[in-house]
Amino acid sequence: MELTAAHRFQKFLKCRPERYAQVAVYLAYATDRGHVLMARELYLPASWTEDPPRMAAAAVPEDIGFATKPALATGMLTRALRAGVSARWVAGDEVYGADDPAHLKVTTAACRM
Repeated sequence: MELTAAHRFQKFLKCRPERYAQVAVYLAYATDRGHVLMARELYLPASWTEDPPRMAAAAVPEDIGFATKPALATGMLTRALRAGVSARWVAGDEVYGADDPAHLKVTTAACRM
């Protein structure tokens, strides 16, 4: 059993073999003056969150459950906006743009600011 949280065999590029890796979601902020990494969340696949002994062995807190990558991104962005970070636009790859609930939450949070 792996003891590194969310470590699993996965394929990244069609032309490359599968490898063990972790996946994270990042929130970055950029302006014409520079950029900064503001937040990050480790993506825990359902195969991990549905296995309590594995989660305990990797020291993952008990209150952490499965969340999609768009849900992780939405949570980080919502917290940043509520903390007063301003944003005129938001970008993400196709997995985030195709998630209608995440898009609605981000739009609603931005409109409340």
